[in-house]
Amino acid sequence: MFTIQTRFIWVWLLLIASIVIGCSPKSTPPGASLIGGVVDGGSYSYHYWEEGLAILIWQDASYGTGESCSGTGSTEDPVYRLECNVTAPEGRNYSWKVHTTDGVTADMWIDNQSFDLSKGTMFLVSIGEDGVQVEQLQRDLSDLERSNEAISALAESDPEVANFVAGIETESDSPNVDNKDGLAEFTDALRRTAQSVEIAGPVDQPFFSVPGQVIVVNGEDVQVFEYPDSATAAAEAAQISPDASSVGTSMMSWVATPHFYTKDRLVLLYVGENEPITGALTGILGEPIAKGQAAELSPPADSTATGTESASPGQLHPLAGLVYRSGHEIWIIDENGEPVFVIDEPSARLYADGRYALLQPEYDPDIWLADLTTGERRNLTEGSNRYNGLAQWWPGQQEVIIFGSSDDLGPGFGNPTIVRTDGSDYRILDEERSGPLALSSDGEMLAYGGFDQPGRIMPRGSEPEDFYPSDYGLDVEKVFQPAWSPDGRKLAWKVGGDQVKHGWTSGVAVFDLENNSGELFHTYIAVGGGTVPHYLSWSPSGDWLAFVTFNERAEDGRRPNLWIARPDGQEEVRLGTAFESTWRPDGSQLAFTLFDVTQETFQVWLHDTVTGEQTQILPVGTTAVDWLAPTDELMRTLRQNSTTQ
Repeated sequence: MFTIQTRFIWVWLLLIASIVIGCSPKSTPPGASLIGGVVDGGSYSYHYWEEGLAILIWQDASYGTGESCSGTGSTEDPVYRLECNVTAPEGRNYSWKVHTTDGVTADMWIDNQSFDLSKGTMFLVSIGEDGVQVEQLQRDLSDLERSNEAISALAESDPEVANFVAGIETESDSPNVDNKDGLAEFTDALRRTAQSVEIAGPVDQPFFSVPGQVIVVNGEDVQVFEYPDSATAAAEAAQISPDASSVGTSMMSWVATPHFYTKDRLVLLYVGENEPITGALTGILGEPIAKGQAAELSPPADSTATGTESASPGQLHPLAGLVYRSGHEIWIIDENGEPVFVIDEPSARLYADGRYALLQPEYDPDIWLADLTTGERRNLTEGSNRYNGLAQWWPGQQEVIIFGSSDDLGPGFGNPTIVRTDGSDYRILDEERSGPLALSSDGEMLAYGGFDQPGRIMPRGSEPEDFYPSDYGLDVEKVFQPAWSPDGRKLAWKVGGDQVKHGWTSGVAVFDLENNSGELFHTYIAVGGGTVPHYLSWSPSGDWLAFVTFNERAEDGRRPNLWIARPDGQEEVRLGTAFESTWRPDGSQLAFTLFDVTQETFQVWLHDTVTGEQTQILPVGTTAVDWLAPTDELMRTLRQNSTTQ
C-alpha cells in the first residue's frame, strides 16, 4: 500500500527557526494553517492562525480552477506574508494576500483591493467577465470547527453563503459541456459505498490538460481529473498505456501499483493496493483501463555494505530503511520496497531499531517519546517550564536524548540540554551558550553555539571550550550549524563573513582538528539579507558534504538550494531547489526533497554520487526524513509494529 497524504500540504518552505547572521535572536512571525474544499460547484479556502486570526473565502469557481498559495516568514522579516493565486476557467484569475506580524491582526488585499478585517473576515468572491466582485461579511469564526464538514455546513446554515452557492453556475449548467456525472456525483457515490471521503486540494499532472482534485478515501489519495466533456476525457484516457508505463510521451515509474479509471467526464488515478478502495472504484467506474506495477529498482554494487547486520544480504530493496513524510504521517520502506506506516506525527524521529520515536507536536513546548510497539507516549520534559525542541538521539546511548531548551519561545535553538527516556535527569549542559547542536558519531564530542559568540566543543563528561576559526588559519566573522565528520577528526561549520572585508557573507568551512588547518569554500553574498542555518551533513563515507543555502541566487529568492561538495571544496554539485535530505547508510546516494517551482509541489528524489544521476523515487507530497540502516532488527520491528496497528 502507498499513500500520498497531501491534505493541503502547502509548501511554506519551513526555514527551520534560526538566528540570522548579524542579528540577535528573533522570533519567526506565526504562520497559517489551511482547510479547503469544494461545494456545489464553488470552493472555499479557510486560513487560520492559532493566535486567533481566521479568514474564510468562498469562491464561485471550482471546476477547472487551480489555487496555489505560499506563505513566508523568517527571523529577518517580522511580517508573515500569505499570498494565493486563483486561476479560473477561460483564463480568468485573481490573487489575494494577507500580511500579519502577530497572527491576530492583519492587512488583506483581494485583487489589489484593500479590506479592513475589523469589518469582517469572511468573503464571497465572484469571478466573471466583468472582473472580480467581493462581498465582505461580518462573522464570528472563533467557534467554527476546523473541519471540511463544519465549513461545508455553512453553505446551508448561513443564508448569504447559501444564496451565493445556489447562484453558482456549475459545469452542468454550461451549454459547452456534457451533463454527465462529475466530481460531486462521484464523491456522493463513494460515500454511499460506506467509504470515508474527504476533499483535499488541487493537483496537476503534466500529462493531463486539466487540473485535478485530490480526494482522500479511507486515508489514501485518489486524483480525480474532470473534463468539460466525455469526448475530451476519453481522448486523454486513450493515451494511457494498458500497463500504465506511459501516458502519451511521458514515461512513468511507480513506487506502488497504479490504477487508472475513466467514466463520462472523469479520469482517475489511484496509486496503491487497498482492496476496499479499488473495489469501490471498480463498482462505480468499472474495471481500470490501465494497471501497472511498482518499479523494480536494481541496487548498486556493494549496496549491502552498510557495516551493519542486514536483512537477507543481496536481496535488500535499494530504498530499504528510507524514512519519509507523507502529509502528517511517517512511513518507512521495508526490505522488499514496500512502504510501512510508522506513526501519525510528522515530527517523529525514529531510533535505529525502529521501536521508539521522538516527537515534538506542533505548538507543544515539550518533547515526547513514543513506543511504537505498545503505542505508549511519554512526555519527557513535562514540568521543565522551558521551550524544548530539535531533539535527537545521543549516539550509543539509547536512554539519553539531547536537544535545545530556552526560557523564551525563540528561534528554535536553545541551550544544550539532556533528559533520559524515562523523563529523569533533565539537565542543561551549558547555560551560557545556545545554538544548533551536532554530536560526533561515537557520541564523545558535542559542538554547538556560534552566531554572535564563539562556537563551543564539549567532550563528553568535560567542560566546554570555545572554538576559534583563527586557530585553524581561517579569518571568518561567525560560525553556526556544525557537523562532525564520520571519523570525528574534522568539524564543518556554516560560516559568516563581512562583505566589505571579505567580499562574501556566507560560506562553508571544514576544520581539521588534528592538523589545525581549515578549508573555506562555497562563499557568496546573500541576496537580500542573511542566510538561514538549516542543513549541513557529511556522507557516511566522509567523501561529501551536503548543505542548503538561502538567498544565494537572485532568481531563487529565499527558496533553498541543495548542494553537495567535497570537503576540500574542489568539487561541488547543485542538486536543485531542494531542502530536507538524508544520506543512504553506505554513502552512495542522497535522498532529498525537491521543490518543483513551476508546479509548486514537492517530492522525494535520489542523487547517485557515483553516476550523477537523479531520479524521482516518491510521488508528489512526500518529503525525506531519515535513512536508517536496514538491519534485521529494524525489519523485524517494522513487521511487528505493522501487525499491532
